[in-house]
Amino acid sequence: MKLALSRYGEELLELYPSDLRADMAEALQELLSDAAVLSREVDDAERRGIAFAQAVRNAGEFPRMARVHFGAIDLLQTEFADDERATLHEIVDRASSSDADAVRRHWFVVAAEDEPSRSGPLMRFLLYQAVRLNVWVLTWAEGAPLEAAGAFRELDERAERQLRERLAMDEMQDPAVRPLRVLVAQAVEHLSVIWDQRKRNLGGERPEAVELFHGLTRAAQVARNLNAGDAALVRNELEGANGGAQLGSRELAERNPALKSQNATDQRRRRLLASLRDQPDPQPPGSRLIDLLDRG
Repeated sequence: MKLALSRYGEELLELYPSDLRADMAEALQELLSDAAVLSREVDDAERRGIAFAQAVRNAGEFPRMARVHFGAIDLLQTEFADDERATLHEIVDRASSSDADAVRRHWFVVAAEDEPSRSGPLMRFLLYQAVRLNVWVLTWAEGAPLEAAGAFRELDERAERQLRERLAMDEMQDPAVRPLRVLVAQAVEHLSVIWDQRKRNLGGERPEAVELFHGLTRAAQVARNLNAGDAALVRNELEGANGGAQLGSRELAERNPALKSQNATDQRRRRLLASLRDQPDPQPPGSRLIDLLDRG
């Protein structure tokens, strides 16, 4: 499959401050090489009829899809040094500008293509990730109960269908339409529907089940207050507690970019447990990407 990645690379570079673009252009070559491999994985999943939400939880067969999916949330809780945060502010401002809307519209048009020789599969997967990442950011402050209830996992399972429905609508390619904003708004609305159903179900549960849910909510809030690696460990426990698959250290490290190896993950888990015994309600460090976004 031949990817028209050069234009995408130029568009990505436009989001960086001008004095960083030369350095980023070199780093981008490695990124685009990885993107080509990722695109082949997505194309394979689509040809076999495997949903994105299913493929990303099969890191053995779709390793890059899994790392992009879970790494997106890791990125939100990645800590940055003071000088790095200044640069991030500028990148976020550029990505939020009206000029970036043209880039997003172009990517939506490419995602709507179904020719096997083009970049449609890759762009569909990246749009899917962009939608879920935006939803996490928009609901961050109040999202712990939703996470504890498994609502985000259910949204992952449904968001692809919503994306494909929108990609098939001719009116979505109107220059006046902002496709990503439409998709994110629809996903947030659907998340609200999922949460309403969860609350109704919880109202009929036994007291011990309600108490368990409150405990999971507290754990989810702890996860949201941690750095990326520690949060990934807590979320793995939550996943197993609310109906998902809980992974061992090796599999978790293979899936989550914030975790480096099985041994490093085991050591991090021991340090985290000791830390939470001393400080059961950690405060956000203030140096993460989500902290920067939260401050606007």
